[in-house]
Amino acid sequence: AKPDRWKNSVLFHPEMTTAFNDLLALGLVDTTRIHHQGEGPFTWWDYRMLAFPKGDGLRIDHIFSSAPLARACTEVRVDRDETKGKGPNPPTTPPSSPSLVEGGAAAFRRIVHFPP
Repeated sequence: AKPDRWKNSVLFHPEMTTAFNDLLALGLVDTTRIHHQGEGPFTWWDYRMLAFPKGDGLRIDHIFSSAPLARACTEVRVDRDETKGKGPNPPTTPPSSPSLVEGGAAAFRRIVHFPP
């Protein structure tokens, strides 16, 4: 990621950073950061700059949870294979990959009070 390139754009604006931090201040947990430190994993790439094959993207998708649910989180990943698509033609829109979060089913049932 190259934050200076996106500075003051809709994708990386100080007001959005403040809003993001306000969510964390409410006690929500950014589940991706439980399992991944530093840059990435990215969920969006500018296809016009060949950013996807270069691994130069942004993380625009976030999965927040309560602290108890975050403790049950065992994995967070981005499905880059879903973004690659099939065939020789590049996507017509900037690629975005789905984010996935996993946790022990029993732990999730306890936290959200689903019956076993």
